[in-house]
Amino acid sequence: MKICLHCGKQLRDDTKKCFFCGEMADELPQPKKSAEKWRKNKDIIILIIVIIACIIIYLLKK
Repeated sequence: MKICLHCGKQLRDDTKKCFFCGEMADELPQPKKSAEKWRKNKDIIILIIVIIACIIIYLLKK
């Protein structure tokens, strides 16, 4: 038995790809860059800004 380096689950010795996390079981995890986090959350941040702007405009018109 061997252990996946990404999620820590036990795998059979002949397994190349982890069944649980989908990553290659023998490769070391690479640190994610901060730019990837920004791209992932960019849509949510823009949506929140638009909603806040709409609420402010609505309250100012009252």
